[in-house]
Amino acid sequence: MNLLVPMDMDETSKHALQEAIKLAKSFKELGKITILHVINREIAPDAVETTVDLESKLHEETNAYLTKVKNVVEKANLAVEIVALEGFAATKILDFEKKNPVDFIVIGHHNRKGLDRIVVGSVSKKIIHDAACPVIVVK
Repeated sequence: MNLLVPMDMDETSKHALQEAIKLAKSFKELGKITILHVINREIAPDAVETTVDLESKLHEETNAYLTKVKNVVEKANLAVEIVALEGFAATKILDFEKKNPVDFIVIGHHNRKGLDRIVVGSVSKKIIHDAACPVIVVK
């Protein structure tokens, strides 16, 4: 059982991870949980002065976050892999799914509204529509 859990440092991602852990534990043949974080420079913080600072800050934050998430999964006695990619989230998640053995994608849904939805879009909606494997959406 290989579960892919895209995470973007928010509460819905944490809920998706907890559901993925429960799901993985319910199967007799334990596989692994892959945590995938996509760095999107289009919506990166403005609190940096140079591109080098931005690059460094994004990677530091990503590594710290993924280390914490990995520890949560390891404490549940499950195998875990962490992956960080750069680009647009939905595209990178779907590309990863096509190139790797993934039985389920467990993803959080933000339910954004207004301008935020127009700017960011709905990653979960695109994943539901285009993924080859089953998708579990967690609110």
